[in-house]
Amino acid sequence: MADPRASVVIPVLNGGPRLHDCLEAVALQNLPGGYEVIIVDSGSTDGSDELARHYGRLIRIPAGTFNHGLTRNLGVAAARGQAVALLVQDAAPLGPDWLSPLVEQVERPEVAGAYSRQLPRLDCPPFIRGRLERWSAGRTERREKSLSGEAELNALSPAERIERLSFDNVSSCVKKAAWARFPFPARRFG
Repeated sequence: MADPRASVVIPVLNGGPRLHDCLEAVALQNLPGGYEVIIVDSGSTDGSDELARHYGRLIRIPAGTFNHGLTRNLGVAAARGQAVALLVQDAAPLGPDWLSPLVEQVERPEVAGAYSRQLPRLDCPPFIRGRLERWSAGRTERREKSLSGEAELNALSPAERIERLSFDNVSSCVKKAAWARFPFPARRFG
């Protein structure tokens, strides 16, 4: 069997009804060349792991071992697609054309990764809504970011570095070859 064009990796822990919404939306994606879904479950006790089995390949890790970077690395390492989308359990793609534009961007030779706009849920608290709308992933305009090298990086102010280097894995896609060179670092925030 040929490898899929892309893979979708979703880290999960007790995802509840929002996980169901997420997986349903992922299952409806239109992507020529196909895609696989990989769910990395870190000890769910609410049946999320059983739900995940119906939508894709399930990788179980021991409870308490979740790490934002390292858990994603497990999923990306298991992916057969050369474009690997990353999504969180409570983010549901809005419509069947979420995956395709992310994959198309990552397939460009000069692109290592892309992320999509995030829209707050209707029940989102105002403080969080405002924070998201100001964050790079909440903006409406499309932006391309690049860096020519270390000299350019060193010339940036701290605020400019944050703006230029921010990459949001709530809804993103990475080129597997780029990830192999630069895997996600260990991150325990959240």
